[in-house]
Amino acid sequence: LDRWADDVHDFCDALRIERPIVLGLGFGSLVAIRYAARHPAQPGALVLAAPVARIVPEQSLEVYERLGGAEARAVAERYYEGMDEQAFADFLRVCFPLLSSYELTSDVIIRADWSPEVLIRWMRGESKELDLRPELGTIEVPTLVLAGEDDAWAPLASVQEVVEHLPEGALFRSFAGARHSIFRDAPESLGELRRFLEWLHAGEASF
Repeated sequence: LDRWADDVHDFCDALRIERPIVLGLGFGSLVAIRYAARHPAQPGALVLAAPVARIVPEQSLEVYERLGGAEARAVAERYYEGMDEQAFADFLRVCFPLLSSYELTSDVIIRADWSPEVLIRWMRGESKELDLRPELGTIEVPTLVLAGEDDAWAPLASVQEVVEHLPEGALFRSFAGARHSIFRDAPESLGELRRFLEWLHAGEASF
């Protein structure tokens, strides 16, 4: 995670991007949080969409079961606790489609540039010890947090934990019926993002 966070910093530095507004969705939110904590002088603002501060399997398993039944829960449990190539393949088949309210066809899934070996290594190792709660309190820039209330990857309770550990003034919006694909499931979330950007540009005292 440190390497990915530093990559964001180095990318902005190389292109001389000053005070970037960094948006992280899902796993990208972990990178964005770590980036802002490690390089507090660089970012201008953060948008954390479907973020978590730590991986809490039980909270996700409850949502997978609610959306996809006992099979989805069992497959997700192997993904979190016994990750290997077969567990990843089963997760893509059974659980991944539950992360969006629209149909994810096979061509959409294979279009992504997957790196299973990296994900498997991360799930077996760093994810078990990940805890960004202390780092959230160090974030010094305006932050907008967006959540889908039916998101199994970032359950609402996990997103609320992120908000609770951010400094006072962080903005939080959740959307009923939206899953992990929050911007597509809840187009009104784009309106909240637009208002946040306009607020930043205007430099107003309140959102």
